[in-house]
This record gives sequence, C-alpha cells and structure tokens, in this order.
Amino acid sequence: MWRLTSEIIAYFPIGTKKVYLSAVEKKQYQSEVLKLIGNEVCEEVRLYENSFKLMIGENLSIYAKCSEFPVDDWYEIPNFHLPELSKIIAQVDIGHGIINGEYEACFSDNQLGKVSFVCPEMLEYKSYFEEMKRRINCEMCKKTKKWVPGHRYDTITSSVYYLCPVLSRRKDELNSEFKSSESDMSEVFLYVESLNDDEKKISDILRGRGMGEIKIGYTKSSMVDSGVALEDDFSGDIQDYWKDIFKNTSGENLKSVLDIFSIISPGRSLLSDRIPVLELSDIIKNHIFTTIIDSWDIDHYRADLYIGNKNSDEENIRNLSKLFIATQIKDGNFLKNLYYPELFKNIGLNLLGLATEVFHEWQGTKLDGDFDTYLKYHDYYANQNRIKLENNTSKQRIKSTDYKLEVVTLKDLYGEGELRDTIKAVIENARDNYGLGISEYTAVNIGTKKDPKEYIISKVTLDDILKFKKGISGMSENLKKEIMLSHFVWASVTFDKEGEIN
Repeated sequence: MWRLTSEIIAYFPIGTKKVYLSAVEKKQYQSEVLKLIGNEVCEEVRLYENSFKLMIGENLSIYAKCSEFPVDDWYEIPNFHLPELSKIIAQVDIGHGIINGEYEACFSDNQLGKVSFVCPEMLEYKSYFEEMKRRINCEMCKKTKKWVPGHRYDTITSSVYYLCPVLSRRKDELNSEFKSSESDMSEVFLYVESLNDDEKKISDILRGRGMGEIKIGYTKSSMVDSGVALEDDFSGDIQDYWKDIFKNTSGENLKSVLDIFSIISPGRSLLSDRIPVLELSDIIKNHIFTTIIDSWDIDHYRADLYIGNKNSDEENIRNLSKLFIATQIKDGNFLKNLYYPELFKNIGLNLLGLATEVFHEWQGTKLDGDFDTYLKYHDYYANQNRIKLENNTSKQRIKSTDYKLEVVTLKDLYGEGELRDTIKAVIENARDNYGLGISEYTAVNIGTKKDPKEYIISKVTLDDILKFKKGISGMSENLKKEIMLSHFVWASVTFDKEGEIN
C-alpha cells in the first residue's frame, strides 16, 4: 500500500539535474535509495513541504519542481516507480508534457527505494492519506485490547473496524465441534477491514455486506484505538441482520454462508423465522449436486466417501452427505465432519434428506439428453479422473522430429464428421491469427534457427468451439449430436507448424 508522508529526504547528485526522493521514517528507506544512487556524491536536503509539480520527459522519465529545491528548475526523478505513471495519466490532464495540478510524493514498503506521486483529485488519494494517518497513530498512541464498537483499530500493517461482539458455535477457527449451549460458546467479534464512502453506521455494513467481507475474529490483538469511525446503532441481536447478510453473501462460498448462522448474540434464543430455510436449502442442494458431478464413480476416495455404481442407494446417500461436507465446505476446522451435521440440525435443515432429494434427481438426469443439459454438466466429462488422454490426443508430427512418431489424426478420434472439421477449422483460424481464439497454442523448435524443426502444441475446448461458432445458435444440430455422442470437452492436437492437419 502506498502512503503519503509529511517529510521527505531529497538527494541531489552533484553536477546533475537529478533528485532522488526518500521517506524518512526508517534508515532502511534511505539506504535503499542510496543503493540506487551508487557512488555519486550528493547534496542532502530535508523537504518539509510535500508539494510538487510534475512533467513527463523523454522515454517516460518523470521530472519535478518543488519550492524547496536548490534551484527553481525541473529535476529528473530516477527512482520514480514507472508502473504508477498509468494511474496518473489516466486521471489528470497533460499539456505539452506538463501534468496538471499539485502532487504529493508517496512511498510503499512493497517498493523500497521507489517514489510515486498522487494528487487530491485522484481516486487513490484517500487510501494513501488513510495509510499515512494509520502509521502516525501507531507511532504516537498506546495500544489496547479494550475495543469499542464502531471504532477503528490500527497496527502498522492493518486496520480493523470493530462492529459488535457475538457468540460462536465453535470454540475456535481450526479445531472445534459444534457448541449448542450458550455457556460453551466462545465470545468472538465481527469486523471489516475497510469502509466504503456511504458506510456511516454499523447497520450500514450489517445490512449491506455479506459474510466474507464481514469477518469473524476469535482473538483481539493489541491495537491503537483511532477513534469513532461508525455510529454504533447495532440492535443488540445479530439475528436481526441474518437475512440481509445472507442476501449479500455469495452462495459459491458455502463456509461464509453457513458462518452467518453459527453466530448469535448473548441471551438471544435461536429464532427459526430469521433463517431463510428455502433459499439456504437450494444453495446446499446445488453444492450436493456438484459433489456428484465431481466425484461419481471415482475410486480414489476411501470407502465411506465413495459414491457410485458399486454402492446401494442407501450407501450412496449416506456417503454423499459426508463427501459434500468434505469437499464443498472449504473450512480448515479439523472437526468439520462433526461440526457441520450438528449445525444443520440446529438451523432446521435435514442434510440426509437434502442428499436423498438430490441423489434421486441425479438418477433421473440424462447429462447428454439434450445439448443445453450437456453444456450445463459437461464438467462431469471433463473431470481429469474420467478422461482418457488417448481418446482426446491427436499426434501429427511428421517433419518436426528426428525419428518416426506414432500418428493419431482427428479422423482417428472423431471420424470424418462435422466435429472433426470444426476442430480443424478452429486450429487453422488460430494458426492464421497467432494463436488467438484457442485455449492453448505453443510453438516449439527442436532444430536450429537455420534449420528449424517446428511444431505446434494446441488445445481446443468446447468453449473455443462455441466462440468460433458465435454461440449455440451458430451450431448445427448434427455438430451438437456429435459433441454429445463423443462426450467432447477438449482435444489436444500436436502438428508440424507448416503441416496439414488431418
């Protein structure tokens, strides 16, 4: 993170019109700049006014003027961090190389020895200013673990906006069974790491953000209290905000969704009408179905997690509920297989019943029954544990080799139908356009520059074909049928760079 600063050290190499700028807070900052200067003899000047005019010179070099420079003239800034220039020129006016406005130097611990510039009109200015304020607070103020809701707390490396205390159904983040009794629950706290401009109250965050952005803290660090940042209008019961937090939480992150219902406020009994049971059930069922798509008939799971044709329906449903927790809930809790079944019971969800419903839906689903369904579930056939590479790999190197290689054509894989012709057309189009429009296109030369032996490694996916055909509407019914019959998801084709593709 870049930050503003109140004082700067400027190094002027004698006999040049150059100046190197450094932050002053640590000797390390100046040492990094001096390494860039090398053996040049410099005049050192302390700048107390962080205000510069800027100009762009040849080769995008940056020049600056400052009222505290020895001479009222432009000085080149050799330690300017050039990648930051794009932020400046995208937001301000430039005339004949002069950058409009007054600028402040800023520094970053991620770019030691470098300097950039920002003006109040730029989007980054507020965050750079806040970073400076946070550092000043940390240097001047005492630290505390007695946190007040609505206050901001700082360390040199981070900021926390404290929302409210709550109770958690788990003892800690990484090793906890489900805690059903309030007396066994842990007191934790909710916080965020930054504020948006329109967030003035604690309720603005609890009603406007999802879990994930709203974080659960299990231990309070000793931090500097930087004062009130949010009005404390918390109702006293986190369940008042459950539905809003749920609405703002992505269903893709199932742990974040379930974390919402793992926290309650002290002295408040669980209120089932605050739980969006139907919507939550739909999210869980989608993840259970994904579990089947990812894992059906794959043998590398242990017996109590295997789902597939070797099992009875009862075994599959029982194992499916366990495998769902193991694979779909990304949680580092070592005891999550004990924690989550109890959480589901507590919030009124029958996990085994949901697994049964999804399993029977799966039994009635023909993944290649029509093209729309095939597209929706083609990841099932793309699973690396199901694909046989020899069924998807065409080898057509003839001239770009010192010995005879096995040749497998597209015709050998897909016959002489439209799918084969389409794959060939996609690759030819990529060859004419330097590899554009294809998932992989790599040129290899095993010869020399004078006597090249070049071949192409390419990969065509179903998505590549859809783009080439400009969507489903551009595909014939025959092509769709061939894709479904062959369960096509991708093909790897290696061929001589100038050779014909067959």
